[in-house]
Amino acid sequence: MKGLIPWLTVVALGTNLVAAPKRILHTTRASGEEPFRSFRILDAKLTLLTNQQADLKAALNT
Repeated sequence: MKGLIPWLTVVALGTNLVAAPKRILHTTRASGEEPFRSFRILDAKLTLLTNQQADLKAALNT
């Protein structure tokens, strides 16, 4: 029973890390202000990484 919570945490975080990038790729489209699609993809991935880092820091500080 003691190992259940860490295991569930790993599964939840792992699912988030795998599922989130797929969502980003489906929603990216270059606009008139963003002539290169790759910049939009990079920005979305960096934003995701920043959010995940903040969540991880918050989880470790509690």
